[in-house]
Amino acid sequence: MADGKVLINGKPLAEYNEADCPIIKIEITGSAKNIKTTNGDVTVKGNVTSIETMSGSVHCQTVEGDVSTMSGSVTCANIEGDCSTMSGSIRR
Repeated sequence: MADGKVLINGKPLAEYNEADCPIIKIEITGSAKNIKTTNGDVTVKGNVTSIETMSGSVHCQTVEGDVSTMSGSVTCANIEGDCSTMSGSIRR
């Protein structure tokens, strides 16, 4: 991020068309409150309150609330709330 804009290879995300947009992977080392994405895999090396993604897998340690993904697998050691996916697997 630079000046509040997401940059991929130095180019603002808004300048990519859908066909050329690279796959985005979000990796957080430490804890986070809430994570919400439309596309991209999410990995949290720590605890998170909740995670929601439309398309992308979720990997984390502990989720204190809910995990939801429309298309993607969920792999977490501990989920204290609800966990749902429309297309994907849920693993512990």
